[in-house]
Amino acid sequence: MPVVLARFFSYILHPLLMPFYVIALLFHYNSYLFYTISPVVQRIIFIIVALTTFTMPVITSMLLLKRGSIRSLEMESTGERTVPFITTAGYYFICFWLLKQLPVPSLLSTLVLGAAISVVLAWLINTRWKISIHMIGIGGVVGTLYALSQLLMASMLWPLIISILLSGILGTSRLTREAHTPAQIYCGFLIGFLVEWLLIGYTQVYQ
Repeated sequence: MPVVLARFFSYILHPLLMPFYVIALLFHYNSYLFYTISPVVQRIIFIIVALTTFTMPVITSMLLLKRGSIRSLEMESTGERTVPFITTAGYYFICFWLLKQLPVPSLLSTLVLGAAISVVLAWLINTRWKISIHMIGIGGVVGTLYALSQLLMASMLWPLIISILLSGILGTSRLTREAHTPAQIYCGFLIGFLVEWLLIGYTQVYQ
């Protein structure tokens, strides 16, 4: 894959964008969520998710870069990732709590909780081994869609197929940029997939 394309896919499939992508997909693909949540509440959800899972983590990373705590936004070394991972997990837990306060199905807060747990796991693993947070993010998307395909009446086949294809493209782009080894790519995807699949499956069945 050309380096330019690899960089492009690394940006548009950044892990911080995954929660927003999934919730936007659910609102436009699943009629139950679309019709049971008012447009006003949907906008509130989008604002909460955009601020806590993307905007605030990016601002925090920019501040860390300005202070010299990290050398680049790529955070290539494991040591640079500790503070961004911890703060990002904190923002995700805040998002989870805020969504729990809204009169909406628990599915939305649950998938954000899964993302928060995935970030915590990434931080813990990162203390010993550099794992691909990009693949954890896209793996979480696949895990979410796979869990929903088992739980909801609406078929999630095409979103699931597309997300799997994008996972392959993203994994290839990370290898092209020499950001990770194949093992770090596969393990990242597996962790993201299992966390969301197991969490959504368990909470939605036993709630």
